[in-house]
Amino acid sequence: MHADGRRCRSCLAAFICVHLWRTTPSSSPTPTVASSSPTISDTGTESLTEAEKIERLIASVETMAGAVFLRNGVEHSAKDAASHLRQKLDAAASKITSATQFIDLVASKSSITGLEYEIRFADGRSIPAGEYFRGELAKLDADR
Repeated sequence: MHADGRRCRSCLAAFICVHLWRTTPSSSPTPTVASSSPTISDTGTESLTEAEKIERLIASVETMAGAVFLRNGVEHSAKDAASHLRQKLDAAASKITSATQFIDLVASKSSITGLEYEIRFADGRSIPAGEYFRGELAKLDADR
């Protein structure tokens, strides 16, 4: 729900929309939100909002075929990882105003144990989650 009480029907992560709508100055009370199926490879001439970047980063993990997300040494599916990241984002919404903050404060490591998250791709390669997300954010920013 937006700060003025309107519901955002197209926003995949309403908590992102509400938080960033309040903290991002805009000429319009309705923020631009991600499409219902965002992907990292989507390109266009329009700039993405920070909320859209965050949702696309999460969606990039959620849609990884055969990937495993390692959290505190335990394997999780890509869909479970995306769900966990959205829950953490919801809990930290007051501290997150950019995709970079999302990566640093939510998507890179456990807030409880401090252990780094890791992504193991279907081909067996592994990469720290923070490194993966920073690379994907760079691609999003380059596509602008």
